[in-house]
Amino acid sequence: MSTSLVILIPASLADAANALGNALNLGSHNFTVPLTAADNDLEQPEVTHYGLLHQAAQPDFLATIKAAQEGTLPNIDWQENGLTSEAVAEIIQTMTYSISPDPDADEPVIHASPLAHFKHVINELDLRINER
Repeated sequence: MSTSLVILIPASLADAANALGNALNLGSHNFTVPLTAADNDLEQPEVTHYGLLHQAAQPDFLATIKAAQEGTLPNIDWQENGLTSEAVAEIIQTMTYSISPDPDADEPVIHASPLAHFKHVINELDLRINER
């Protein structure tokens, strides 16, 4: 069974988060799913977050994300990637991430599919995909 990874970031940090993804060898265009508040019924609702769904996250990448959440950043030349360590710390501190199934959870939740995992996470945060 593969491990899916969902990461949500504030829209204001999308460019920096994509630069971070590039620095971590994920490519430069990762946060591509525009999200908006679930109760926003406007025809053109504001995008408040962007989401990433990685359908087969590798254990070493998951370990990097968890370590970063705990304050240990990988040894990367951030400036070479257009970032500062402060910008990286802000992204890490403000992102929401979920692993399914989470090997460190006491009772791991297993979703029917990576897409079901993504939908579960955004629903928990009262967000929805912005179908602009």
